Amino acid sequence: MKAKTDWLPGLGIRVVETERQSSGWIVSGTTTATSGCCPRCASASTSYHGSKIRVLQDLPVQGSPVSLRLRQVRWRCRNPRCSQKTFVNPLSQSAPRFARRTRRVTDLALLL
Repeated sequence: MKAKTDWLPGLGIRVVETERQSSGWIVSGTTTATSGCCPRCASASTSYHGSKIRVLQDLPVQGSPVSLRLRQVRWRCRNPRCSQKTFVNPLSQSAPRFARRTRRVTDLALLL
């Protein structure tokens, strides 16, 4: 039997809602970070800019597809010399940058 933490989408992600549709399961979540670190200049920021929704394919549950809808907070870089104006904290444990699948799906595909 799996522990409860094995079913979490990843560290720093809070599940808000799960919904069963005819096409499968949709798990809605949000990131829990209260600040960010600019990937270009490494300066910390607590300046909220907005949010974006990222949709990821996850492993199926009992044959039904699962989609993760994650709301990521977008932060402003307050360093005036930095060319990066806004950024989001990476989901490095759950999914690589620009990925459309969770790391678990990618790892399974590489085994086949």
